[in-house]
Amino acid sequence: MKNCNLRDANLSGSVLSIDLLGADLTNANLQGARFVDVEPLLNVRFCNANLRNVEMKGVKMGGCDLSGADLTSADLRDAYLAKAMYLMTFKTYQSCNLQRANLQQCRLQGATLTGVDLRKANLEGVDMEGGWFSKAPDFQSANLVGAILRRVKASSVNFSYACLRNSMMQYSTFDNADFRSADMQDADVTGSSFRGSLYNNFTEWPSNVIPISIGAIKKD
Repeated sequence: MKNCNLRDANLSGSVLSIDLLGADLTNANLQGARFVDVEPLLNVRFCNANLRNVEMKGVKMGGCDLSGADLTSADLRDAYLAKAMYLMTFKTYQSCNLQRANLQQCRLQGATLTGVDLRKANLEGVDMEGGWFSKAPDFQSANLVGAILRRVKASSVNFSYACLRNSMMQYSTFDNADFRSADMQDADVTGSSFRGSLYNNFTEWPSNVIPISIGAIKKD
């Protein structure tokens, strides 16, 4: 089914084990669908698709367009979403709903996250090195334990109540971000900027960091 047109298709609850190379699933209903032993999803359009509760464990994706897709409670555990996949270019995630999605160990190097909702998402060990976060993606209460956030542009991002323990946050820009009640114990923030970022009495900083000395602002 390569390059097939599945716009507006109702595939709710389906088990998908077909080759969807170049498929157009714009506005499709894939709620609760399971992707099992599928070929890498290359250049697939999921624009405005309903991907709520979809299961995409271990799925490899490259050049896919998820603009406007709803991935609430989606399970992308061990998925591979790299910047380059078989010479395909990784595209922008724009306004996706990834609340409570499981993205453990996902590879999102160089990803552009525009207005993405990742509240309460499981991002343990996720690799977002070199990422660009625009229009204030929301990581409130997300699990980012051991996440790789080196060289990311994350100004004005909401990390309140997020767990960032043991994360690698070196040489990044977190200016004006919200870290109130966030846990950054044992995180490595070497060379990163926190000018204007917010924290409160419940924020846990790395032991070698004095927040006021790096330009952070205390605000309850």
